[in-house]
Amino acid sequence: MCKSHWLFRKSMALLDSWWDRDAHLVVPPGGGNSGTRETLHYALGLLMRGSKGDAQRASTALNRVLDLQWEQAGSPHHGTFARSPSEFTSPEPREPWKSYDPNMREFMGTVLCLMLHTFRPILSPSL
Repeated sequence: MCKSHWLFRKSMALLDSWWDRDAHLVVPPGGGNSGTRETLHYALGLLMRGSKGDAQRASTALNRVLDLQWEQAGSPHHGTFARSPSEFTSPEPREPWKSYDPNMREFMGTVLCLMLHTFRPILSPSL
């Protein structure tokens, strides 16, 4: 087995163990925050792996991540994503780099484009 395949399998096994079935997010051990970006990367990995149940879990994760996108036209954080659910519920005004990461749009958008380009037939039309 090539090293990159081995690393992918080990990474997916780790993320599988961090998957929170109730939160529908990747949650690192030790009480860490749920990671929106990590969850989206995990969803991409699930689609790439393609094992039984992976597409359904990827759709669940993707829907949860999309629930954490701010849709507030005219605000500087419109279209970006909360780093965790607790950040999503933070009060206004949101301050860049302290209460949200303005680069999340680009980080997440790149993965979303890749998912649509490569896995559109697997994803539900609503996504």
